[in-house]
Amino acid sequence: MDQISQLPDPILQHILFFLPAKDAAQISVLSKTWLKVWNLLPVFTFDFHNDLSLWKLLSTEKEESEQADIRDAFLSIIDGSLINLRIQKAKIEKFRISLKLSYLKNASCIDEWIRLATNNCIKELDVHITRHYEEDWYSLPGTTFTAKSLMALRLGGFKLEWPLIVDHINLTKLRELSLTDAFLEERIILEVCSGCPAIEDLSLIRCQGVKDLLISDLPKLVKLTLHQANEITWEYRSIRIQAVKLQSLYYRGCNSELKFDVTTFKLLKELSITFEQITDLMVENLVSELPLLEKLELNFCFKLRRLKFSSCILRQFTFRSGKSLVELCIDTPNLLHFEYGARKLPVIFSMTTSSLQESCVNLMPIDHLGTSWFQNLKEDLTRFEQLNLLILSIDSTTVSLNTIFTLFG
Repeated sequence: MDQISQLPDPILQHILFFLPAKDAAQISVLSKTWLKVWNLLPVFTFDFHNDLSLWKLLSTEKEESEQADIRDAFLSIIDGSLINLRIQKAKIEKFRISLKLSYLKNASCIDEWIRLATNNCIKELDVHITRHYEEDWYSLPGTTFTAKSLMALRLGGFKLEWPLIVDHINLTKLRELSLTDAFLEERIILEVCSGCPAIEDLSLIRCQGVKDLLISDLPKLVKLTLHQANEITWEYRSIRIQAVKLQSLYYRGCNSELKFDVTTFKLLKELSITFEQITDLMVENLVSELPLLEKLELNFCFKLRRLKFSSCILRQFTFRSGKSLVELCIDTPNLLHFEYGARKLPVIFSMTTSSLQESCVNLMPIDHLGTSWFQNLKEDLTRFEQLNLLILSIDSTTVSLNTIFTLFG
């Protein structure tokens, strides 16, 4: 018979206080009694990202000595908020902070904050560091990633070094991983993938140091975001993605060619591409070879001129570009949402749809918006009569207009 479980809840809670976080979490699943006591433990959320009063103090121009005092006070506030974690067992739902590297008198305090958070059954860790100079990097401590309860990890401005970090990556419950403005190598990505097999949502945004990108060993990956930096020296030479369950892909590229075959993702439902070099034929092939595609976004695809495709599955279609299409002819009978943003309306427009619920057109003309321009616009809109209801917005240096047109055939 389990004698310990018969003790009063306050005593059982006291026992959990003195156990390592991992052991306390494991004990909680032994019985309903321990689970109830586990759920009674205090739960904290630390979010310093949107503390406007602190940021106002930090951004105000003051003497250097005053700035130093304010920064010390800022760090003390964070330390004070975490002090309870040093003396009692607690669960952290979320720890979120954003700092400039120049604010930190002793950057090792970040290590301590992350260590405290990850040792207390944290579920969500979000730490972003803004570098003062391009060459400044903050190396992530190697003891960080031992939190077995962590489900979401978002890091920005860090340098992930080899081999310091590798032996410490073991996040079996991690569902979301986001690395932004980070410096890392290809082998770091491989180790992260193998140490975090449950990842469902992966984001690599403006990551430096990566040339040949391989994403594999993530059998549960359903959402992938890849954003390359604009600088040509940070281009990917190749991209290989092995994700048979991928359903959402958001790609922003600056290469001279698309470095991977999107059509291999047969379960893909959402596709967003920001890529100057994509062609009309490539889009047509994408739509025809992705049998489950429901949402398509094309952003700043400057080579697109005559878009023609057909799909019975597509529900949402968006085109945004600094250049206008000459022709847009799509056969999408089940389309629900249509959005078009460019300088001008297409000269040729044809859309076959019977389910459309919302149509949005955003024009960004560079011409002077006089009487003749609006007269021409009125004539052009007659090509969109089949849309029935159209939400039109016009943005220019001379006028800003948002209105709703009801068009009758």
